[in-house]
Amino acid sequence: MEKKELQEEYNTFTKNTTEVESLEDFYLFLKEVGQGFKADKKFLQKELRENSRWRLEAEIRNFFFFLFEEEEVELYAEDDVIVKEGMTWIQILQTYLEKIASIATEENYGELTKLVDFSIVYYEKELAYYDHLRDDLEIMARGYHVLNSKYQDIKGPFLNFLAEKVKEQEQKVPEDEKKEYQKRRIAWKK
Repeated sequence: MEKKELQEEYNTFTKNTTEVESLEDFYLFLKEVGQGFKADKKFLQKELRENSRWRLEAEIRNFFFFLFEEEEVELYAEDDVIVKEGMTWIQILQTYLEKIASIATEENYGELTKLVDFSIVYYEKELAYYDHLRDDLEIMARGYHVLNSKYQDIKGPFLNFLAEKVKEQEQKVPEDEKKEYQKRRIAWKK
């Protein structure tokens, strides 16, 4: 995926969120999105704990039943890597959300709402990619291999695009307004 393709898609993108009609609404919207990110991160942390438990149980079974069949314990470690990548992705987007909150003004909250909506679409695409990798891992453990070109890693190009858009909006905000809205950003995080 190229930067040009992302820009064209962004230009034709219509924001999904229609209830944001003021800066206060925008902060509430960001808070709601942030809570969704936290819930996703909590789910992935639970997955890591379950992987640890399953890995331990597999190691115990391997120890006692090594004559009959041995389970693939390495699959849990590979799955952990994928889950941790997903958690990193969530953390990166949370950081961008905080940055967006710090540069929001009465003049640009509409454009930033569109940017956040667009980011959510790509956030979900990347999480679907990680789910696909985890599913592939499970299928491979059964001895099969499936190719599916529907899912792809879009993290790099999208993050470059997002950084550019945030920087573009940040440059439009006067310095004195940044300090005023910095206080609101801190209040928003609580």
